[in-house]
Amino acid sequence: MAKSVLFVYEGEKTETQVHEVFERHYFSSKQTSIKVAFGAEIYQLWKRMTSEEYLDVLEVLKERALINHDEIAPLKRGDVSEIYLFFDYDGHTSLSCDEDLGSMLDYFNEETGPGKLYISYPMVEAVKHINAVNDFLDTVFNIPDGKSYKKLVNDETDYMHLSKIKKSELDYVVLQNCKKANYLVQGDRAPPEYQTVISRLSQGQIFRAQLEKHILRSNQVSVLSGFPLFTVEYFGRDALTALYHGR
Repeated sequence: MAKSVLFVYEGEKTETQVHEVFERHYFSSKQTSIKVAFGAEIYQLWKRMTSEEYLDVLEVLKERALINHDEIAPLKRGDVSEIYLFFDYDGHTSLSCDEDLGSMLDYFNEETGPGKLYISYPMVEAVKHINAVNDFLDTVFNIPDGKSYKKLVNDETDYMHLSKIKKSELDYVVLQNCKKANYLVQGDRAPPEYQTVISRLSQGQIFRAQLEKHILRSNQVSVLSGFPLFTVEYFGRDALTALYHGR
């Protein structure tokens, strides 16, 4: 029996739409994957996991009344080859804690182990917060205004309907997010080399740059999606090279 790749999302609707777009354009239909919506913020997941000396994320998922609980219930860790978690920064919520998020990124740093965590700043809608008017590399958002972010994105995006996005458009979104991560961490507005993505643009390094340059300094985040960096890391050097050739 082939092992499955487990994708854990914060929410059900938007995250599923984003996954389906990336899956359609980038993933092989032969891959066996299971998608689960945790249904709460990352900080709640962490609170439960650390309540009993680091419970396995799969066990925590089984405790919840998930939509696809019957699919998750019989799974054992040995049935899953990789675990990827996609959550929002959600700095405007009452449970948000930067210290905890730093600990989570240190813990969830290996997909074949406890899992690998990708954070979207400020939330999942960042993946489509791109338009032809504003320079995405300079786009920031005030953390206390978190409840209004979805409306802001809908007002400003060039990609209102994610389900209709073309492969060339998604390539552009991925490339812009890679460039922005490079600018955020290293101050370089150029597209990063693959080795730079792997060695210098980890989720932990991105969070520390967000903390130092935006969160603590101005109570803002630099708008950035976790999905594009995952795509490049997952598919490797050839994927990034293909993006550059398609510019």
